[in-house]
Amino acid sequence: MSHSTGIDEIFATGGALARELPGFEPRPGQLEMARAVEDGFERGSHVLVEAGTGVGKSFAYLVPALRSGKRVVLSTSTIALQQQLFRKDIPMVARALGIEPRVVLLKGRANYLCREKWESARSDLALVERPEMAKLRDWANETTTGDRSDVPFRLDPLLWERFDADGDDCIGESCAHFEDCFYYRRRRDADAADIIVVNHSIFFIDTFVGGLLPAYDHAILDEAHTCEDIAMNVLTVSLSRRSIERTFRRLRRYFNLPTTLTTEVEHRYRDLSDRLGESGAELLRLDERPEIAADLDRLRDALYHLENWISDNGTSALKRPPRGDLERDLRIAGAVKSLATQAEVVDRLLAADDDAIRWAQLFPQGSELHCTPFDAAPILRELLFSRTPCVLTSATLALDGDFTYMRARLGIDQAEELVADSPFDYREQARFFVAPADLEPDDEDFVRRAYGYVEEALSYSRGRAFLLCTSFRRANEFGERLRASGLHPVEVQRPRGGLDRDGLLRWFTSTPGAVLVGTRTFWEGIDMPGERLSCVIIDRIPFAQPDHPVLDARVKALRESGEDPFVRLQIPAATMLLKQGFGRLIRTRSDRGAVLVLDGRLQGKRYGKRMIAALPPATRIAHLDELREFFQS
Repeated sequence: MSHSTGIDEIFATGGALARELPGFEPRPGQLEMARAVEDGFERGSHVLVEAGTGVGKSFAYLVPALRSGKRVVLSTSTIALQQQLFRKDIPMVARALGIEPRVVLLKGRANYLCREKWESARSDLALVERPEMAKLRDWANETTTGDRSDVPFRLDPLLWERFDADGDDCIGESCAHFEDCFYYRRRRDADAADIIVVNHSIFFIDTFVGGLLPAYDHAILDEAHTCEDIAMNVLTVSLSRRSIERTFRRLRRYFNLPTTLTTEVEHRYRDLSDRLGESGAELLRLDERPEIAADLDRLRDALYHLENWISDNGTSALKRPPRGDLERDLRIAGAVKSLATQAEVVDRLLAADDDAIRWAQLFPQGSELHCTPFDAAPILRELLFSRTPCVLTSATLALDGDFTYMRARLGIDQAEELVADSPFDYREQARFFVAPADLEPDDEDFVRRAYGYVEEALSYSRGRAFLLCTSFRRANEFGERLRASGLHPVEVQRPRGGLDRDGLLRWFTSTPGAVLVGTRTFWEGIDMPGERLSCVIIDRIPFAQPDHPVLDARVKALRESGEDPFVRLQIPAATMLLKQGFGRLIRTRSDRGAVLVLDGRLQGKRYGKRMIAALPPATRIAHLDELREFFQS
């Protein structure tokens, strides 16, 4: 197709997309978004688009991206959207435009099978005798991608770790399988690609550290409401029992380690955890616990002792002879680096740095210590938004049409902005109920009173509901009452044990009248069209945990600068997440359903009115019995 073909023609009735996609209908918001994205590509400017559910945002950015002739990195936060873009949407748009772009889906190293590890495992009898190994062997012999997501059965994460292409174990070009390595083959494909599809973690690691992606002209960040959180996760360094055990598991694959030194590290970590546990708090700022500095010093010394031992004794400690001096040196260097990385985390936890927040979270199995930047915005401004034109889009980026909050959180000074409204008729398709103003989630009898609304709503919707909670404790309380009633099939998300997110979604999809009680992971990124999800119940306004050290540090800084942190930070963040939770309900033009918020502050407090104004314009109802006729019709 000639580039002279206008964007309007492509999206028109009888246009290129309609010819390729049966049932395609022009949508004003989609065309408006496509025009804005194409203008951004031509001008080299940032574009922020809040695209309401049903706008069809992927086509609206793919058409300009594929027409641009530029190399574009397309980043998402969920595997589901990555796969949809790579396997379905991009090929469809390319066919409509009559072009054949080179497209690569690139994932993190740990998603790919390492051929060298797989071959060396043949001699490990403990592995060979595991029952799932036969199935994994069949897959490994046939796979052309080496991609874990293509494994057709559920796999123990620790078993996959034994074979993944993680960088700690990689010897790069010295490996006998470098040329046919699944991961490096994808990297080479990316070097020649027009469109590179990645997730936000890889995108931000490349932004901050480099070395993962080739140079590119533009970036498109879909599901952009998650960008700040994922960027902060990438910038955060952490120390935990799990990270130490993982390091030792990887080292023991290649080296015979001295028990005295590994035990010293484990004991020093345990001493540190015990000291932190003396506070009795689940969350705490490390700068308020100066007495742990000595424990951190001793842990760092223990890591140095093991690091120095491997430097001095690595050759004789190798479990199998290396193929040559280069492999030997790389194995030893990799082991030293993995221990040095842990020691560097301890250094960061000890440093006095006003731009970082050092904090700990305590669990029964030990503590996790973190060093988090105070704010991702200045780093993103310098390393991304001052260098590369970006399109950011999501169903939730603006607050009542205003992008100020999101631009401030991400460090975007100037951008073209657009709100592309959903084509759905929310007033007709959805009902919205807010609990009375006197029902507040911190009241002692909240669950008992709120459960009455839950049970009544579910009687009209015949189950078919998500109950979205802000904590596992609250989810369990509601779950127990629902199970005791025996009126609906119920599953509750748990922090450990039980079904994982995908398992819970499969259960919900296949169980008539199901009620799924979930926490944060079910508030966003779930696409459940049709009648099986007809009711979304939200237990409370999703304000961030007030005693969380990162939020606490930001709140104090805003107060010191004379600003109101509740207005500047906490209300906007909670409103964004509330919009996400609400957005689980209406996914197509034919969907119908009800949203309930059990937190009376939404109508009793002044800020609640602003939050409601930011939500989709569903028909408000004052009494739940209005749902009887709605669902019957």
